[in-house]
Amino acid sequence: MKFLLLDKSNRPFLLLGESKFGGPATLSTGTTSLNSIEIRIENISDEQATRVTGYASISLDKEPVKPSFFCKEFTVAPNTAYLWTLAVSEETYISALSSSHELNLYIHFEYHGLISDRKYHASIWSTYDHTAETFRETFTDTQESLVDGSKSLETRWTRPTSQNQP
Repeated sequence: MKFLLLDKSNRPFLLLGESKFGGPATLSTGTTSLNSIEIRIENISDEQATRVTGYASISLDKEPVKPSFFCKEFTVAPNTAYLWTLAVSEETYISALSSSHELNLYIHFEYHGLISDRKYHASIWSTYDHTAETFRETFTDTQESLVDGSKSLETRWTRPTSQNQP
C-alpha cells in the first residue's frame, strides 16, 4: 500500500514485470533460441529514465544457469515500455515446466533520471509457478541521492504483484 501512495510523477520509475515464457528469440550474436523469457520494463512516470543498465540471472533448483544476461545502456522514454528478452535452453525450459524443478529469475537495473544527483535501483525476484504457468514476482525499488559525493538512501519499498496478493 505504501508503494501506491508514493509520488511517482517527478522521477523515472521503472516497473519490471509481466515475466513470461516466450517463443523463439534471436541473440545479438545472430543465433536463435527456441525458448525465451520476456520481461516488460515500463517507465510509468513523466520523466526520462536514462543510462539504464542491468543484469539477469536464472537458477534451476538453486543452481545458476549459465550464462548470466547483461543489458547494455539504454533509455526508457516517459510513459513507454521496453521488452527485454532472455534466451533459455530447451533443457531449462522443459525443467521449469516440471513440478520436480524450481526455476528462479533475478533481475536488477540501475538507472538515472534527468536530475544528476539521483540514482535509482529496481529489482525483481521471480519464481516460475508451473501449475499457474506464470511467474510469481516480488519487486524492490530504491532511490539514492548523492550529497557532497556520498550516497544516502532516501526511499526503499517492496511491492508484490497482484498474483501474490490474496
